[in-house]
Order: sequence, then structure tokens, then C-alpha cells
Amino acid sequence: MSFGRQTNFPAPTPVSFGEDPSLIPTKEQARAVPYFAGTRPVGLTYLGQAFRFQAFGVYQGAKKVQILSGYNYYGSFVALLGHGELAGISEVRINNQVVWPDNGKSSFLPITSDLTIITVAGRGNLRIYRGSDTQTQDPHAALAEADVGDFHPAYRGLAYVVAEDWFIGYNNSTVPQITLTVSRWPQFAWLTNDSNVSMDCNPVAFLADLVTNPRAGLGAPDTRLNKTELDTMAIGLRDECVGLSPLENTGKGFRQFALETLEHCDGYLKPSADGKFSLGVMRGDASDPPVFDETCLLEPPDIDPGDWMTTLNAVYVTYTNRDNNWEKMAEAGLSQANFAVSATLKSKTFERPGITRQHFAGVLANIISARMGTPPASGKGLKVRRSKLGGLTLGGVFALNWGDLGACHLKFRAVAIEIAKSQSPYVTIDFEEDRGNFNARYFSPAVQDPPIKKIYTAEPLVYQAMLELPFAPDFPDRTPRYALLAARPNLQTTRFSAWRKKSSGSYEFVEDVGIFAFRGKISAAYPAATPPVDAAVRLTVQLVGADQTLGNTNLPGLPLAEAVTNDWLLWIADSPAATGPGNESQANLHGEILSVFDAQLVSAGVYNFATLRGRFDTASLAHAMNAECWLFRRADLPKITVTLATPGNPETFKLQPFVLGSALDLADADAVSAAYLARSFRPWAPGNLRANGSTAPTITAEDLVLEWDTRSDLRPPGLAAFDDPLVTTVKIARRLSDHSGEWVLSDTLAAGVTTKTWTRAELAAALGASTAFRVLAWNSLPAYGLFSRHFATINGTLL
Repeated sequence: MSFGRQTNFPAPTPVSFGEDPSLIPTKEQARAVPYFAGTRPVGLTYLGQAFRFQAFGVYQGAKKVQILSGYNYYGSFVALLGHGELAGISEVRINNQVVWPDNGKSSFLPITSDLTIITVAGRGNLRIYRGSDTQTQDPHAALAEADVGDFHPAYRGLAYVVAEDWFIGYNNSTVPQITLTVSRWPQFAWLTNDSNVSMDCNPVAFLADLVTNPRAGLGAPDTRLNKTELDTMAIGLRDECVGLSPLENTGKGFRQFALETLEHCDGYLKPSADGKFSLGVMRGDASDPPVFDETCLLEPPDIDPGDWMTTLNAVYVTYTNRDNNWEKMAEAGLSQANFAVSATLKSKTFERPGITRQHFAGVLANIISARMGTPPASGKGLKVRRSKLGGLTLGGVFALNWGDLGACHLKFRAVAIEIAKSQSPYVTIDFEEDRGNFNARYFSPAVQDPPIKKIYTAEPLVYQAMLELPFAPDFPDRTPRYALLAARPNLQTTRFSAWRKKSSGSYEFVEDVGIFAFRGKISAAYPAATPPVDAAVRLTVQLVGADQTLGNTNLPGLPLAEAVTNDWLLWIADSPAATGPGNESQANLHGEILSVFDAQLVSAGVYNFATLRGRFDTASLAHAMNAECWLFRRADLPKITVTLATPGNPETFKLQPFVLGSALDLADADAVSAAYLARSFRPWAPGNLRANGSTAPTITAEDLVLEWDTRSDLRPPGLAAFDDPLVTTVKIARRLSDHSGEWVLSDTLAAGVTTKTWTRAELAAALGASTAFRVLAWNSLPAYGLFSRHFATINGTLL
């Protein structure tokens, strides 16, 4: 009759293999029909045999050679849920995986008619009967009689399902474990409020249902209910947000079930003067309770003050957490005062599977720990004059005064009242200390809902890019290579796989990558007219995305010479204003590649850099504010080699992210493309190219003398060692009237040579009848070959 007592209840039945028996499907005969209320998952009880059972062969191989690999099994069956009527369904699970709704998230669907049909993707239809007294025989279930000899009536008053030509499995003819999360809230006209309490059920409603239900309960008429007292208690419990979702399928007696239920709210079976069914709850002091003292007691009271050895300082209330996949969890209640007195940890666990909300379980744990933290006073055989009872009934409160014991207005509750004989002038009362005041904790939000454990799944790479790497001596085979840039969508994403699109349209695996790039936006417009080595205007970048810290100790404060050869680079891709920096602009390779050094942290995720501009076959460009930019270490980039590439044709990749061992479906990954431009590290063209001191020479009687400045003369200080040694190639072409031409003279000069002379006779002989010519010159490294051409040119005339 109070929280945590459980003295009259048998020990819980051991659970086989840790499974809740209420969720395990069964076909055992003579099983008690499950009774449930509130919202909870319910396992199926199969009725009869499966029928319309079929097997279809599954074949694999080419069209001409088909090999039988197995069978797909289909069948229909009828299964019982429990007593009706259902109010709604939230989910269907197969082997504890949500298969309905399709999105895998619980969603309440009201059931307002006798038959509701839902479709489980990949399985078939479930025909759900809510359990009314008017439902008719299911036409599909009726087919079982002709097929297997089982007759399925309308099962009125019982909620059941019919699986219609259900896909059972591949090479599996056993129906899997199926549970339905359903809701049921018994309603009565005399209830002021709805019996739905936060998707659970008001205990008064389902206890009254068990008294009156002709199938699941005692079948008593509702005239046997004290409706006024029950409604008052239901209103109080609803105000306290007390709701349960019990399930009973063991054939337990009503009295035991009712007492176990009332332990959740400190209630008791309350006898009424008119003999009607009623309930009571212990809540604080009773107003004007009867007072027993020397004037009405036949002998001194015997009060046991209680034993500290029976107290507890830690209690655990186990419950079924509907917000965490219906897992069995526990909430703790602690009594610090008791621990300070006893100096010993004393704990006990209370099984409360009917609780589905963490908050309610936490409040109940607090109440029980407070009550059991101090020893309760109690007594037996208190003899009271019958004429002085003052209307006291079982569970009622009385006050006790007895001067010799120092007892003054002590509050007790009657736990047993015995009348020896009908004409006896006294009654005998067993009593215990009234602790209803502890239940005021119901109104205190002492426990907050913990954050629900997040299940991380692989997310698409919202921001990704692809950059063609220039040819360089470190890959002399001149095979095109691409850098794949990906911004981490969340900190749990650990790597991604690169897949290249083939000509057939399918994708082939290329490489696994465990390094991500940093994605950012330019905080202010960056002009094109800055020094090639810019340490004055500087570039400011705001990192966006999951990674906000560069976290590289070698980056800040790099000296200039090291910055040039350092692998920290920045690639800027200006996006159209209409689209913004999204995936649609990722293939824009008309941006600028810069080296960055002397990094300065401005604020969280904001860095300011000095730059070396126009790197790797790109030009210094003007970039608008919010232009997309990528920061990366060139040495860390996944360099994807592509064979049989054709200039102008795009290469397409898909980047498939992973979270731990979970991979995003490749079909859900966005493709990223870049055209093959045959880019290379092109050294600057010979500077200040001139012939006979002019950029438009006219040759009369003199020889042709070509001059130019070396790369070292043009580069900024500190870059003298950059991509040396250089050789210079000089060619002369005959210009024809149609502006076409052909090579007539050519020479390649050693590194450091800055002049070349052809005699007038040599020039005239080479040009023949033509008088117009063009001079082209370029610097190169020997390994660059044809891919290093970056021309300087002048036009001349031979007279």
C-alpha cells in the first residue's frame, strides 16, 4: 500500500536470454490474451498456421546462363495483439528494426475504423483490426480455411493483424520477430479528462476497465464503480502527469495487478460505504483526521520506531524508455542523509516496466529514496473504541496522542482494520507512519530528460571540389592528376573513398582518403593589383564547416623562402552571385592558386595570411568578398591519376564519406567534375624579349640579335632557387599572308644564356620569299617537355 513495499508480491519471473517475453512472438496454445494500455510495443501471438505459402526461385547470371541461387518465401498469417479497442499505431518493427513508417521514425497514426491497412515497404500489407464489437471477418483470413483448414472468425473485442501475402525472407521460411507499437486508452463517460497522459494511460482508467471489461476483466457493470471518487483521483493523477503503459499476459489476478499498479502512485484499494469499487492515494496531511488518545484507546499503543538496518540510501527504478528504442534503463534516487548516518551503501532495484518516460521514473526514484531513507514507525493491535472511529476506513489517516509515550498528534495510516465480532465494542488497527507528504515531490521537476543518444550516420559531403594538378617533374610520365578537396560534414566523419566515373556511366573505386581540406570564405574583397609576394594587403579567410582550427604548428610565421616551397596553399573559386558558394560552382577552375604564410589568428576560425600569388599556371585575379576558398596542404592531397584523359573532356568523381564503419550509399553521393586542361608548372616567359633592341624590329643589312632577361632578374628577392635550372628555346616562324606560318629556325640554349644571333643571310635563306616573321621564346625545365610552353613573342620584318 506504499511505494517500495512489494512484500506481498512474488519474485519476478526470470527472463530467458534477456528478452522481454511481451515482445517475443509465440504460437503457444492457451496463452493468456495480452491486456495492455497506454503506448508500448507488443509482440504477436500467431493464430493457426501460415497459409498461401509460396516459394519463388531466385536466379543469377547472364541471360543465357541462369543459375538458381535460392528462394524468396511468401505467406499470409493471422496474429493476435491483445484486447481492444486500439487507438492508434506508431511503428512496426522486424527484428527490432523499424520498417514502418518508411523514414524509420515513430509517427502516431490514429485508428478510427474497424480495419486499418498499412503497407510495409518490401514486405506487404498489414490489415489491422482495432478490436471493436462490430468488426467482421477478414476476407483474406477467410482463405486459410480452404488452404490449411484454419477458421478465423471476426475475433470481436480483440485487436489482431492479418499479414497479406507477406514477404518472409530469402532462403528463410520462418516468420521473423514482429512487434507493433500500439496505443490503447480506455475511455469512460464519467471521466472528466481524457485517459491519455503523455501517450501513457491514466491508471484509474485501465483499472476501471479491468473491473468492467467483459473479456479482459471482471465484467462488472459500471454501476459498481464509485465514479465520483474515481474521477477525482484520475484528475489528481493527471495533474501529477502519472501515466503508465502496462502489459499483462500471464493470467495474473486482478487484486495483485491492481496493487502493483497502485505502487506507482502510492495508492490503495479503498472500500466505500456503499460497497462500490474505489481507489485512494496518499497525499499529505488529511484534513481533520480522527484523534485517538486515552479517551478512546483500550490499552497503551505499541509503537515500533523502526530499524535503521531496514533503510536504503540508493534506489534504482528500472523502466522501458520509449525515447531510446524501448530499451530497459534505470533512474537512481539517493538519500544523502541516510548515507551520512549509516556510512554504508544500501541499495535496491525496483522493477517498473509500465513506466515509459524517463522523467516519471526519475521522480518516482526520488520519492522512494526519500521514504526509505528513514525507518518508518509502525504498530499492530491498536484497540480503539468502535464508537470513536470517526469514519476511519482502510488507508485512512488518524492522529495518535499518548502522553506517557511522548506521542502528540502523530500521523498514522490504517493498513488493517479488524472487527472481532459484529457486536464487539472495539476494533483492532494495524498502522504505519503516514508519509504521504513525501509525495509532494511529484510536483517538483527534479529530473531533466537526458539527451537522447545520437546515432551518427554518414552524411553527404555538402562541400567538395576537384582541382587539376599541373604537370611537374615529380611525375614525368605526364599523366593527368587531380586533387580531391572535401570539407568534413561533421567531426565524426573519418574518411572518404574516391570513385571515378567510367565511360559506361558506372563508378570504379580509386582510393581511400583520410585527410580533409579546410573550406572558407574570403572576409573582404581581395584585389588583383597586389605585389606578387603580398605581405601588405594580405588575405583574410573565415573557415566554415566542422573544422575551425588549422592546428598546424608549422604554418604561422613561416619565412618567405620556406613559404614558397611550403605545402600550405589556397585555391580560390569565385562563384556566381545567383548561386553562391555551393556544389554547382565546384568545377570552376578559372580561379587562382596561392601559397600562404605568416598566418595570424584573428578570431575563432578566422585567419589572416600573407600570400604568394598566381601559383601553378594561374593568374592573379580580383576576388569578391565571400568567394569560396580551400586551404590545404599540397603534400596531403589525394592525387588521383587518370589515364587516357583527353584535353577538354571532364573527369567526374564521387566522394563517399564514412562515419566509423558506416558508409554513405554511393547513390546518395553528389558527383564533382573538372575539365582536363593539360595544365603544367609553366615558368615565366623570357622577360623583356627584343630583337636588335626593339619589340618590332625591321632588319635591313644587319644580323638578327635576340636578347632577353633571365627569370632571376624578374623574380622577387628570396625566390632565386625556384624551379631552376631553366633553358630557353627560341624559334622563328615564317608569317604568311593568311596569318598562318611554319617554323624555319630553332635553337635551345643552356640555362643562363640570354642572347641568340642569326645572320641576315641565315634569316633570309630561312624565310625565302616571305618578309614577315615572328619570334617565339619560352623558358622550361627539361622534364617539362612540350607542356611547359609559356611564350613571349615579337613580330618583325626583313627588308
